[in-house]
Amino acid sequence: MDALAARGHALCVLTTKPDPTMKTAHTDFAYPVRRVLYGASRKMRFFDRLTTYRLTHGIGVGLVFLREIHNNMRDLAQVEREINAFKPDLIYLGHIMPLCQELLPFLARQDLPIIADEGGASLTCAFHGGGLWRRFLAEFPEHNFFQRLIKRSFARAVGFFSHGRMQEERHWPVIHAFFNSELNAHNAQEAGVPLA
Repeated sequence: MDALAARGHALCVLTTKPDPTMKTAHTDFAYPVRRVLYGASRKMRFFDRLTTYRLTHGIGVGLVFLREIHNNMRDLAQVEREINAFKPDLIYLGHIMPLCQELLPFLARQDLPIIADEGGASLTCAFHGGGLWRRFLAEFPEHNFFQRLIKRSFARAVGFFSHGRMQEERHWPVIHAFFNSELNAHNAQEAGVPLA
């Protein structure tokens, strides 16, 4: 990134909010670095703790699910705002593991080339993962009319409140990936990750 900025390329970096538990020094860059996205928390919060007790497990799972949906909606709205404001020629992805699980399906609907700097299993996890939203769509039972109604209504509500950024149908973008090793490239191909 620094080399691209030094050559005169305009850059804008979006990343996760700083983790206050990490004692990292502030670094100034020659380009804007916007720490505005929600990442995976390194510690258990109140809702997460509720899932560990039998009595409150169901409530905790529901609250964690709603928190993730809410954070995904906010992150995708932020990414869309940045894309519209910055108008990039391409999107460069690096270390996407802690980011919103709906990021790549959202980017698949953007008309921009995507380059991924893959140092491990981020693309594989993103391709086979999908977070709690995808699990809900795949696993919520539809044995009777009432269950189908709940699932359909909730899916429509998520689509509406996310302004179409989170959809039921999962698209995968065309990604040009640079792998840091032949093994990582082989593992991604073996896992079925579609690459350009």
